[in-house]
Amino acid sequence: MKKIRKAVIILIMFAQTQIVTSITVFGEVSSQNSRIKQSSVNSEEKKSSNSANKNVEEIIESTQEKNISSETTDNNASTIKASDIGSKEESIDSWMPDKELQELISQSLNIPVEQLTQDDLAHLTGRLEVSGISDLTGVEYAQKIDGLSVQFSEIASLSPIFRLNNLNFLDISYTQLNSLSGIESLINLKTLNLNSDSLSDISALSELTNLQDLFLYDNSISDISPLYGLTEHLVNLGLNNNNIHDLSGINSFLKNSKALQFIALSGNKISDVSIIDINAILDNDLTLDISSQIVTLPKHTFDDASLQENPLKTIVGYDISLDNLIGTNSEVGSYDPLNNKITWNNLSMSEGTLTGTWRSNVSSSTKHVNIIFDGSFTQAYVVLLDATPVTVKYINEAGKELAVSDILNGKIGLPYQSTAKTIKGWALKETPKNAVGTFTNIAQTVTYVYERIEAAPVTVRYQDEEGNELAPSTVLNGKVGLPYQTTAKSIDGWVLEETPANASGTFTKEVQEVVYVYERTEAAPVTVKYQDEEGNELVPSTTLNGKVGLPYQSEAVSIDGWTLKEIPANISGVFTEKEQVVTFEYKKINSNQTIVPPTNIDKENSISSSKSVSDKSNSSLPQTGEQQYSKIWGIIGILLLGSSALVIGRRKTYQK
Repeated sequence: MKKIRKAVIILIMFAQTQIVTSITVFGEVSSQNSRIKQSSVNSEEKKSSNSANKNVEEIIESTQEKNISSETTDNNASTIKASDIGSKEESIDSWMPDKELQELISQSLNIPVEQLTQDDLAHLTGRLEVSGISDLTGVEYAQKIDGLSVQFSEIASLSPIFRLNNLNFLDISYTQLNSLSGIESLINLKTLNLNSDSLSDISALSELTNLQDLFLYDNSISDISPLYGLTEHLVNLGLNNNNIHDLSGINSFLKNSKALQFIALSGNKISDVSIIDINAILDNDLTLDISSQIVTLPKHTFDDASLQENPLKTIVGYDISLDNLIGTNSEVGSYDPLNNKITWNNLSMSEGTLTGTWRSNVSSSTKHVNIIFDGSFTQAYVVLLDATPVTVKYINEAGKELAVSDILNGKIGLPYQSTAKTIKGWALKETPKNAVGTFTNIAQTVTYVYERIEAAPVTVRYQDEEGNELAPSTVLNGKVGLPYQTTAKSIDGWVLEETPANASGTFTKEVQEVVYVYERTEAAPVTVKYQDEEGNELVPSTTLNGKVGLPYQSEAVSIDGWTLKEIPANISGVFTEKEQVVTFEYKKINSNQTIVPPTNIDKENSISSSKSVSDKSNSSLPQTGEQQYSKIWGIIGILLLGSSALVIGRRKTYQK
C-alpha cells in the first residue's frame, strides 16, 4: 500500500505541473469573419487551470480504481476503458496505429509513447488539437474531451470519433475528408469547422440542429439545401469559395431562422439573387455576403443587333451597376440601367469572350439587413453572320434527280436540319451523315440517295377460252417504276387469240396479272373413204375438219349391193396437225346373201367444234345420175327374179 500511495503522490505532482500544457486550446471560429465572436485562448487556459485540481482528483481516483481492478473486475463502466477493448499491456500500435498521433498524444500528456494506455486518454478533458496525421483511430478513448481539432492531415474518415458524445466543438480542416457519413451522431456539436476539405455532399449535417457556428469554406459544395432546416440555433454560416450557384429555397431558411446573423457566400458562382425576398427578412439582424462571385455565363449569341440583356440579376427593386465591360477582341460595352441592357461595340469577329464586373448593395437604413452582391463574369459569344446556303438533293443511285432540291439558309454557327422527302415508288437508301450540321461560310450539300421499292409480283397466265391452264404461270419480280415485259408461250395445238393489253407495263406496289388466252389450231383434215376390197372407190370420200386435239367421228354409208366388210380402227379419233384417212371397206353382196346394213355409230359422240364438220348426208347418198342407174338395175333384177321363179315352177310341174 505504501508503494501505491507513493506512486499516487508522484502522479499528483506530475499532473499539477503538466495538466495545463497537456490540453491545447483551439480558437472556435475562423478569423475570416470579424462578426463571429472568438473564445479567448487565455480564458480557455484559465478555465483549464481552474479544472486542474479536479483533473488531479480524477487521476488519483483513476489510479485507485486501477489498483482495485487488479483484484476485482469493474462491470459497470459507463465510458470506454481499457477493459472494454483490451488489456493495458496491449501494444499501443494495435489501438492507435498512427505514429504521429501517438507522438502528439505523448507530448500532450508528457507520457512516453510506449507507456500510453487507453485509460490515459479516457481522462483527457477540454479540447484536443492534432495535425499531420492520417488515422484518428484511438481518439475514441478520449471520451471526456469536449473539443477536437484536426488540421493539415490526410484523414478521409471520421468514424473513430462518432462516439465522442461530449464534443461541442469540432474542427476538421485542410484534410482529404470527402464524406460526413456518421457525423449525425454528434448531436451536441455547437461549432463545426470543415474548411478546405474535399466535401461535396453535406446532407448528413441536416441532423445537427444544435449547431450555432458552421463553417464550410473552400470545398466543392453546390447544394446547400440540407442546411435549410438548421433554423433553431444557427448564428453564423460560412460557405465561401464553393461551387454554389443556385439559391433556390433560401427564402424559407432566412425567414424561419431564429438566431441567424451572418451568411458568408463569397467566392462562389452566383449570378442571380433575385429569388431572395428582401421583405421577408427586413426584421432580421442579418448580413448576407455574396461578394466576389466568379461567374462563367452561358455562351451568348448576337444576331444582327449588338444589344444584350443584362445577365446578372440582383434583388428585385434594387440597382445594379456593371463596369469594366470589355472583350478579348477590343470589344467595349456600356450598360444602360434604364432598360437593363448592354450595348457592345466593335463586334467585328464572329466569336470571342466578354468580361465585366458588377456590384449591387442592398441595405436598409431602418433595419439591420445588409446584402453585398458583386463579382466578375466571363462570357463567350458568337456573332451570327449569314451562312452560305446548304443544298439538299434527292437523287437515285444513278444520280438522277427525283425531287426538287431544297435550299437551307441560316447564320454561321447555328445548326441546320435537313429531312428526307417521301417519293412515290422510292425508298431512302440511307440517311446522309451530314443530314444535320452547322451552317458555315462554305457551301454544303446534303444528298439523299433513294432506291426503288420492291414491287408486287406480276403473274403471267396461259389459258384457254374457258380459263383452263394450258402451261405453268410465270412470275415476274422487279422494282416499282421499272418496266416489265411478258411473252407468249408456244403451246402445241394452240394458237394465241390476241396479245393482252398489259403484256408489257410497269411494276407497281399492287399485284398485277397478265393473261394470255389461246384457241386451238386448225387441224389437218380427216378423209373418210368408201371402197371395195380392191381399193376402188364406191362413193365419193368425205372430208372432216376441226381443231387440233378435238375428237372426230366418221360414219359408214349404205351402198346398194355392197355391205361393210369391217369397221375401221380409226373410225373415231382426235384431230391432229397431220392428215388422217379413215377407210370403210365394202364387199359385194351375192344374190342369195342377206344384206347386212352398215352399223351406225352413236351420233351423240359427234364433233364439237367452233367450226362444223362437212355435211355427212351428202356423202352417204348417191347423186342424181346414180339414182337413175340404180333404178334400172333394180327393174332388171326384179325381172330376172320373176323369170327364175317361173322356170323353177314349170320344172316342178313337168316332173310331176
